[in-house]
Amino acid sequence: MSYCPTVQIQINLNGFLKESLVMSSEEAAAPPTKEELIALLRSGKIEEFNRVRPAREIDLTGASLRGADLSGADLCYEYLREADLRGANLTEANLRRADLTGADLTGASLHKANLTGTCLYKAKLTEANLVEANLRGACLRGADLRGASLRGASLWDADLTEANLTGANLTGASLVGANLTGANLTRANLTGAYIIEVKGLSEERRRLIVESLQKSWK
Repeated sequence: MSYCPTVQIQINLNGFLKESLVMSSEEAAAPPTKEELIALLRSGKIEEFNRVRPAREIDLTGASLRGADLSGADLCYEYLREADLRGANLTEANLRRADLTGADLTGASLHKANLTGTCLYKAKLTEANLVEANLRGACLRGADLRGASLRGASLWDADLTEANLTGANLTGASLVGANLTGANLTRANLTGAYIIEVKGLSEERRRLIVESLQKSWK
């Protein structure tokens, strides 16, 4: 049995269209690449990034996001090891349980950012704005926090072992259960800070903090 040319062309065309639709569907379902995600962040397209980012962990290790406006970005569970975030705006960003090991956040704004359980091991946070940030259970071992502002920040159970807090502003910060073993608190302002059950704090330092608190209450 033979088909007339018109019918054969129609069959071929239908098959082509069907195959094209399948390919288009597969392409649409493909998750964005690391480069595409970084491009969205660099251009400040945060709503689009939050919409298309995969639900699973994303590896953005070494990403260059210096000075980027990332306010409100959903970066929870992200791998941002060694990322360049100098001067970036991360106001109210969600960085819960993200891995920022060795990341450079010098001068970055993390005002009211969610950093619950975040790994900031040996991260550079010099002069960073961490006012009212949630750092509950965060790992800040060996982190450089010189001159950082942590006013009103929540540091419950945070690990600040060997962290450099020289000149840091911890006014009104909550350090309940935090580990400050080996931390450098030279010239740090702890006025009004909550230091209940803090680990690794020398008796001399504790006495000086209590004295400063008593003065602030007068």
